[in-house]
Amino acid sequence: MAPDPTDAPLPFRWNIAEERRLGSLLAGERAASSADINITGRLLACCVRTLALAGNSDLVFIGRSPESLFDLLSGLLSVTSWRARLTLLHFSSGHIDELKKYRGGGPALDALRAYFDALHLSPSKLAVRERPVALIDLICSGNTLHQFLLLLRDWAKEEGADWPAVRRKIRVVGIVRDGEDRAVPRWRRRFQPYSWRSQNPWLSEGELLEIRALHEVAIKGDLWEYLGDVQDKTTLSYGPDSWGASEYERPYHSETTLRALRFARYLFEAGRRPATRQSFVALLAQEPAFRQEWLRRLAYEIRSGG
Repeated sequence: MAPDPTDAPLPFRWNIAEERRLGSLLAGERAASSADINITGRLLACCVRTLALAGNSDLVFIGRSPESLFDLLSGLLSVTSWRARLTLLHFSSGHIDELKKYRGGGPALDALRAYFDALHLSPSKLAVRERPVALIDLICSGNTLHQFLLLLRDWAKEEGADWPAVRRKIRVVGIVRDGEDRAVPRWRRRFQPYSWRSQNPWLSEGELLEIRALHEVAIKGDLWEYLGDVQDKTTLSYGPDSWGASEYERPYHSETTLRALRFARYLFEAGRRPATRQSFVALLAQEPAFRQEWLRRLAYEIRSGG
């Protein structure tokens, strides 16, 4: 039986677009305040590549690691027809042994499925979506992506959904560490698949994901580690032991999450600034995908402010 999305326990995150409702929560120190300009500029370049490689898709940011990309892009796209095409999906696969306890069913898995369904990310709804969905996340071992796709595939089989149709609607943009050898002159470098691919033979099998639907954005290791390992986050991790837990439906007020909230709002405001939008469009114009009409039209909306 399909979960009822009206009863779905929805993990809480503040809506950073609603400054008036955030009120006094925005007063105080924010995370990364000593490096705002540097981080924002580097995030901007990553957002450009991510958007271009995602294609004309709806953007789904998985977990907490890419939340700063979500926040900055939310500001950039807030004046465009794309403003409702971004989703931040609370999800962590946790450790493999932990996840195995839940994949077979039970209240936690039912709650996660109801949450996915409420966001139109159930197999039956994915198969009939108007546009593909681009899953965006930082990738280290590839476990989160693998487990996410397994959960969807198993669910599709249970409810008799057309898994190949679902799979065709899924793209992936993985944010990976730049693994280039800086000791080798640039003109002598050759593209090599990033190491995580070789650790995941399921990628070449094509059952869970069409390999042509997988794209990667390489960023410097220090930025990757900041986003994935160091940065304060606005929410707690939503792993298997947390799926459906009522405490995740309420805001969590700690100095760490409040600093992260203030930085999230800072990034959103930065994305709305005309100078940021102009820089973003200038970088977009250098992307190969800029030849496509959808991206040129979106660039015009960003540049003109709507």
